[in-house]
Amino acid sequence: MQIKIELDDDLLKEIDATASRLGATRSELIRDTLRKMTQKQQTIRRLESKHRQGYARHPVGKEEFRVWEEEPNGGGIHKKISRADQIKKWRYAKKKWEKMAQKNNMGRNEKPIP
Repeated sequence: MQIKIELDDDLLKEIDATASRLGATRSELIRDTLRKMTQKQQTIRRLESKHRQGYARHPVGKEEFRVWEEEPNGGGIHKKISRADQIKKWRYAKKKWEKMAQKNNMGRNEKPIP
């Protein structure tokens, strides 16, 4: 089936250059790219559905993310920190985990259900 689409000149030049590098035609490149994009979107929808179902079965507990909320910068995941600070954060999280596990009468290898 043929369709008509409008593309700006710069995009068309990029498409042609990419197709040439790959040894494909313009149509093949566009077709393959759209196919991959739609497959990726289907995968994302499927995973989001699984996540929703999982959280519906096992809702997030009030304390589940508290260790990160109490940390400056949401746990500092976007900034460089020293090894010593990483160890401090790990010990802090471990202590919080152990406290929560003790409160919930969980064994050492047992994990709370998210």
